[in-house]
Amino acid sequence: MYLIPFIGRILRFPQEYRYRHCILDYVINRSKQCKLDYVTVESVNWASRTFIASKDYINLTLKLTLIDLTILKNELEGNITPSLHWSRRFEYPFIYYRCISNSRKKLVILDAGAGLNPLQILLALSGHFIVSLDNDVRVLIRLSKILKDNSKLKIFPCLADVFQLPFKENFFDCVICISVIEHILDYLNPKFDLRLSYAILKTWLCELARVTKPGGRICVTLDIDLSKRRHLTLDEVAMLGKLIKHDIPPMPADIIVSNRIAFGKLFAPQKTVIAIIMRKEGESCI
Repeated sequence: MYLIPFIGRILRFPQEYRYRHCILDYVINRSKQCKLDYVTVESVNWASRTFIASKDYINLTLKLTLIDLTILKNELEGNITPSLHWSRRFEYPFIYYRCISNSRKKLVILDAGAGLNPLQILLALSGHFIVSLDNDVRVLIRLSKILKDNSKLKIFPCLADVFQLPFKENFFDCVICISVIEHILDYLNPKFDLRLSYAILKTWLCELARVTKPGGRICVTLDIDLSKRRHLTLDEVAMLGKLIKHDIPPMPADIIVSNRIAFGKLFAPQKTVIAIIMRKEGESCI
């Protein structure tokens, strides 16, 4: 009886492996077809010694979990904190280590669609200035109450929409947007009209690029669903690559596909996470 889940996982392993490589092959092939010279695609065996020391990963995850429980006092999702959600295990450490932790100075960072995530707290504790932007006033009220009890945190709540950012051009050193756009597409485009998806993705990317300083970084993550029931489809991912090359000011970009196998059963069937790092042309400000 106890062997049934174990046997099931063994039988599922080749299927999950094919799903992930299907995504990689698709993105690489579409990038070649569109001649996306600015886009490179890589696979990250996340939380492995080949990418990041496991000790650092564990320490960072522990900090984020403690922030969830003690400062944000987030409710548990099932039996885990939000920072241990299957996609967040990839997204938070990835953005921290690949985009921000090696900065030579304190950054002005926009967290677009922030919600109540522990990463913004951790970045503020590290001395960075954070604009926490969300269109849900209830979330910002909760954040404001938290900041009253933690007055040293340089976090500034902002009620706004990611399609109309209330900031001047070239304002932020770094812009992050964690698992936001797929939910917007779910809401605005439930029938998966690719023309509408294109307009939504272009407006979103152009706004993020507009408020980023020359030499700054835009770091976005998104969930991919091969079943095409919800979240971004592979065709919409290909659109993002085309937009980066042709329809917004060209920006060198890396597309990173997370390793579903590293997370085992935490990943929902047929889903994975893609991260995109774009660097706005100019002398680096990070």
